[in-house]
Amino acid sequence: MNTILIPIFLFSNLITGIQIAKDQVIDSTLIMAGTKADADYLAFTPDKFILLKTIIEAKADDCKEAIKDSISVCQYQLDVCHSSCDSTPKHYKDMIKTLQYELVSKESDIEALTKHNTALKYIAIVAGSIALSSGAYILFK
Repeated sequence: MNTILIPIFLFSNLITGIQIAKDQVIDSTLIMAGTKADADYLAFTPDKFILLKTIIEAKADDCKEAIKDSISVCQYQLDVCHSSCDSTPKHYKDMIKTLQYELVSKESDIEALTKHNTALKYIAIVAGSIALSSGAYILFK
C-alpha cells in the first residue's frame, strides 16, 4: 500500500501547486481549520482551489496574452510620454535654457557675495580692534 502512495508524495507539489509554466509553480500550503497562520496567506476552500488551478493551468495561453497586452499598454503609455516630451515647443525649451543660465549666474553671484561678506566681516573685526586698541592707548597715555 505504501509503495502505491510514494509516487503521489513525490509529485505532491503538482497536486497542491499551480503550474503556470514548465519551470514555474505557485506553491500552496494546506492549512487546517482552527490553526493560527504565521504569515499572510490567500485562502481558498478545496473546491475553489481546484477550480482556480484548473482555470489557470487550462488557460495558460490566455494568461500569456494578458501579460503581453499589459506590456503593450505600458509600452504605448511610455511612447506617448516620450512623444509629448519630445514635442515640447521651442520657446519652452529656450525658456528652460534661459532659466538654467539665470540659475547658474545667480548661484555665482551668491558665492561672490558670500566671499565679499566674509571679507567685510574680517575687515570690521580688524577695524574694531584697531579702534579699541587706539582708544585704550589714548586713555592710558
